[in-house]
Amino acid sequence: MHNFGESNFEDSKYVHSLDHKEVQHLIGTLFKGMCFLTKQEVQHALQQYHVSKGANYKTQLSNPTKLIVICDDHNYAWRCRITYILTSKEWEIRKLYEPHTCSNPSISQ
Repeated sequence: MHNFGESNFEDSKYVHSLDHKEVQHLIGTLFKGMCFLTKQEVQHALQQYHVSKGANYKTQLSNPTKLIVICDDHNYAWRCRITYILTSKEWEIRKLYEPHTCSNPSISQ
Protein backbone atom coordinates (compact mmCIF):
# COMPACT_ATOMS: atom_id res chain seq x y z
CA MET A 1 0.00 0.00 0.00
CA HIS A 2 1.31 3.44 -0.93
CA ASN A 3 1.37 6.14 1.73
CA PHE A 4 -0.05 9.42 0.40
CA GLY A 5 1.08 11.53 3.35
CA GLU A 6 2.15 15.15 3.10
CA SER A 7 5.78 14.13 2.70
CA ASN A 8 5.05 13.13 -0.93
CA PHE A 9 4.46 16.79 -1.77
CA GLU A 10 7.76 18.00 -0.40
CA ASP A 11 9.57 16.85 -3.54
CA SER A 12 10.94 19.98 -5.26
CA LYS A 13 9.60 18.99 -8.68
CA TYR A 14 6.01 19.16 -7.34
CA VAL A 15 6.21 22.29 -5.20
CA HIS A 16 5.29 24.59 -8.11
CA SER A 17 1.95 22.83 -8.59
CA LEU A 18 0.94 23.73 -5.04
CA ASP A 19 1.87 27.41 -5.26
CA HIS A 20 -1.25 29.17 -6.56
CA LYS A 21 0.42 32.59 -6.25
CA GLU A 22 2.28 31.92 -9.50
CA VAL A 23 -0.97 31.59 -11.47
CA GLN A 24 -1.73 34.55 -13.75
CA HIS A 25 -5.36 35.34 -14.54
CA LEU A 26 -6.81 37.04 -17.58
CA ILE A 27 -7.41 40.75 -17.17
CA GLY A 28 -11.09 41.45 -16.65
CA THR A 29 -11.90 38.13 -14.99
CA LEU A 30 -13.19 37.43 -11.50
CA PHE A 31 -14.06 34.10 -9.94
CA LYS A 32 -14.86 32.67 -6.53
CA GLY A 33 -11.65 31.70 -4.73
CA MET A 34 -9.50 34.25 -6.57
CA CYS A 35 -6.82 35.65 -4.21
CA PHE A 36 -5.01 38.98 -4.03
CA LEU A 37 -2.09 40.13 -1.92
CA THR A 38 -3.46 43.63 -1.22
CA LYS A 39 -6.78 45.42 -1.10
CA GLN A 40 -5.50 47.72 -3.87
CA GLU A 41 -5.05 44.67 -6.14
CA VAL A 42 -8.66 43.70 -5.41
CA GLN A 43 -9.91 47.18 -6.30
CA HIS A 44 -7.86 47.23 -9.50
CA ALA A 45 -9.24 43.81 -10.55
CA LEU A 46 -12.79 45.02 -9.87
CA GLN A 47 -12.22 48.10 -12.03
CA GLN A 48 -10.76 46.06 -14.89
CA TYR A 49 -13.65 43.57 -14.69
CA HIS A 50 -16.28 46.28 -14.85
CA VAL A 51 -14.59 48.17 -17.67
CA SER A 52 -14.48 44.94 -19.69
CA LYS A 53 -18.19 44.31 -18.97
CA GLY A 54 -19.25 47.92 -19.53
CA ALA A 55 -20.93 47.95 -16.13
CA ASN A 56 -20.83 50.11 -13.01
CA TYR A 57 -20.56 49.05 -9.40
CA LYS A 58 -20.49 50.73 -6.03
CA THR A 59 -18.96 49.84 -2.71
CA GLN A 60 -21.51 48.75 -0.14
CA LEU A 61 -19.01 48.01 2.63
CA SER A 62 -15.28 48.56 2.99
CA ASN A 63 -13.33 47.91 6.16
CA PRO A 64 -9.91 46.42 7.01
CA THR A 65 -11.13 42.83 6.58
CA LYS A 66 -14.05 42.92 4.15
CA LEU A 67 -15.06 44.52 0.87
CA ILE A 68 -18.55 44.19 -0.58
CA VAL A 69 -19.39 45.68 -3.95
CA ILE A 70 -22.79 45.68 -5.65
CA CYS A 71 -24.26 46.68 -8.99
CA ASP A 72 -24.81 50.42 -9.29
CA ASP A 73 -28.22 49.75 -10.85
CA HIS A 74 -30.69 48.66 -8.14
CA ASN A 75 -32.57 46.55 -10.74
CA TYR A 76 -29.72 44.02 -10.81
CA ALA A 77 -28.70 41.75 -7.96
CA TRP A 78 -24.99 41.41 -8.82
CA ARG A 79 -22.64 41.50 -5.83
CA CYS A 80 -19.18 40.39 -4.82
CA ARG A 81 -17.77 39.82 -1.34
CA ILE A 82 -14.02 39.79 -0.77
CA THR A 83 -12.60 38.91 2.64
CA TYR A 84 -9.13 39.22 4.14
CA ILE A 85 -8.05 35.75 5.26
CA LEU A 86 -5.84 36.03 8.33
CA THR A 87 -4.17 32.62 7.97
CA SER A 88 -3.03 33.16 4.38
CA LYS A 89 -2.72 36.96 4.67
CA GLU A 90 -4.54 37.34 1.34
CA TRP A 91 -7.77 38.84 0.10
CA GLU A 92 -10.09 36.18 -1.34
CA ILE A 93 -13.30 36.42 -3.34
CA ARG A 94 -15.67 34.44 -1.15
CA LYS A 95 -18.99 35.15 -2.89
CA LEU A 96 -19.57 36.23 -6.44
CA TYR A 97 -22.90 36.39 -8.21
CA GLU A 98 -22.12 35.96 -11.91
CA PRO A 99 -22.51 37.22 -14.47
CA HIS A 100 -22.76 40.97 -14.09
CA THR A 101 -24.95 41.55 -17.13
CA CYS A 102 -26.24 45.08 -16.74
CA SER A 103 -24.61 47.64 -18.98
CA ASN A 104 -23.91 51.33 -18.71
CA PRO A 105 -24.87 53.15 -21.93
CA SER A 106 -22.22 55.84 -21.37
CA ILE A 107 -19.45 53.20 -21.22
CA SER A 108 -20.62 51.30 -24.32
CA GLN A 109 -20.65 54.50 -26.41
